[in-house]
Amino acid sequence: MSVAVPASHPAQVSLGRHAPDAAICLVLLLAAGFCVWWVTGVRDHIQTLIDTRADDVWFEGDVGRVYDDMTSPGADHHRTSVHPLFPGVMIPVVGICIKVFGIGKMQAVRLVIAAKVDPCDQEFFDRDVKPRLAEPGIEFVGEVDDAAKEMWLRGARALLLPIDWPEPFGLVFIEALACGTPVITRPCGSVPEIVRDGDNGLLGSDEAELAVALQRVGSIDRARCRADFEERFTVEHMTERYEELYERLAAQPRGAAHGAAT
Repeated sequence: MSVAVPASHPAQVSLGRHAPDAAICLVLLLAAGFCVWWVTGVRDHIQTLIDTRADDVWFEGDVGRVYDDMTSPGADHHRTSVHPLFPGVMIPVVGICIKVFGIGKMQAVRLVIAAKVDPCDQEFFDRDVKPRLAEPGIEFVGEVDDAAKEMWLRGARALLLPIDWPEPFGLVFIEALACGTPVITRPCGSVPEIVRDGDNGLLGSDEAELAVALQRVGSIDRARCRADFEERFTVEHMTERYEELYERLAAQPRGAAHGAAT
């Protein structure tokens, strides 16, 4: 059976239901084309910047060094301290938090561990760390806030942190120095710039050397630790160093500082 189609309305019958879909497809195609054009343009622009970087860079290389800072707490570096403190996070990184048990055991000292246990590391903590917390001389206080951390640092014989990675700075080191507490650690990464062996702390390459350092830490002047913090790591010092660096760079002709180092 055939149906007669009025000659005056052929387009309405053939496209009426499909016109909205066709319009949507056209808009999507235009949008996709614009996105491709935009992404390609951005990519080409970035590549151009990379290609011309050598001509456009003003300063490169080590043009200066400014240490991080922290707000200075009140110092109490004359108090008697009897225990080393291990602060940080309980993570299975080359056994760092396991090493402190061995170091403390070598010297038969009370060891306070103030460390966070993240949910992803709970299994490691339960399996490898928790059983050792029952050993004599171990006190685990868990994660602490800033006020409690300052209290523990002030009362610590030393900050014991046998790191095993190229430390880029180590804020906890200057937190300890601010409290007049010597640092015992390994000379990894930037550590030798912050912890000056025999001055504000002691360095050791392995557990045996760190254990000896723990025995010798009483020779470190706690007042000197605090003084070193005030000389190098206060907010005021950081601000002054940035100002000096910017003024020196601004005074140099464009390109004159290429490869400069201090």
